[in-house]
Amino acid sequence: NNPAAKPVSVNPPKMKKYLLLSIVLLLFARLGNSQNIAFICNAQSSCEECIQASPLCSWCAQSNFEGFRCYPTAADVNCTDTQDPHGAVQNTSDDSFTDLNQITPRRINITLRRGEPVTFNLSVQPAPNFPLDLYLLMDLSYSMRDDLDNLKGLGSQIAETIGNITTNFRLGFGSFVDKRVAPYVSTRTNRLNDPCLDGCDSPYSYRHITSLVNNSQEFNAGIQARRISGNLDSPEGGFDGFLQSIVCQDLIGWRETARRLLLYITDAGFHYAGDGKLGGAFVPHTGECLTGPQDGNTPVDYEEYFRLDYPSIGQIQQNLRRFDIIPIFAAVS
Repeated sequence: NNPAAKPVSVNPPKMKKYLLLSIVLLLFARLGNSQNIAFICNAQSSCEECIQASPLCSWCAQSNFEGFRCYPTAADVNCTDTQDPHGAVQNTSDDSFTDLNQITPRRINITLRRGEPVTFNLSVQPAPNFPLDLYLLMDLSYSMRDDLDNLKGLGSQIAETIGNITTNFRLGFGSFVDKRVAPYVSTRTNRLNDPCLDGCDSPYSYRHITSLVNNSQEFNAGIQARRISGNLDSPEGGFDGFLQSIVCQDLIGWRETARRLLLYITDAGFHYAGDGKLGGAFVPHTGECLTGPQDGNTPVDYEEYFRLDYPSIGQIQQNLRRFDIIPIFAAVS
């Protein structure tokens, strides 16, 4: 049932023929490449053109030289004044690792020749106490009531966990529901005051609660004091708060030297530019900070929701890059 493998016959003359053919093709390829380089170099009429044409070209600056002044560097040319500059690392800064510096050197001066790579070394070391700013922006519509309870239970643990990574951190908190107009929320008086009819907060677009602080108790107190709210449609109005959390640098308290993280927590999709017209917000969003200032620890609301449309995805992306903020999306399944 398992016959032995048959021996493979080898034809030595045929193998030698293939081997010779491969060698000939390789020689022709190298010859063709050499001829191409020579053609490129010989076509140049000045030293500048020669050096930029290819890193394999050299220029002969000898006054009484006869022949092509630009020639392949590998060619056997009798020239006493050859110009063949190469790229190099000239000098680097001497930077030590600190809490704010995780890479060394931070400055390098390099001379480059077109088409020629230059290699240099960089050392990277994670800083033990690199500054970290984390702002939590949470959906507090009615479907997130269980998640708010979970966050309240984790409030103090968040600071403890981040403290294991860096001691130089600050935490902040804000929340969103949706535009406080129809058709996003019910405008009936009783529903507008208590959309759940069982002790919910009146709906709001975006509410900034706690600026970035290194006081974990103040951060946790801001979370514990929150109540759930409610709206009507499935997409939420998180983009109003998302953009304000990014561009309101002074209100949020973002530090220039910190790694900035914006944690967006929701269980639904989002309204974006154009959706606001349904509620009468016809004016495109300006992309400006329109929230605050904050009076002490009193939460402050975004009040331009009725006039300005939702921000676009492009505005969110552009400002994340502008202010160097890293978004993290925590979507509840």
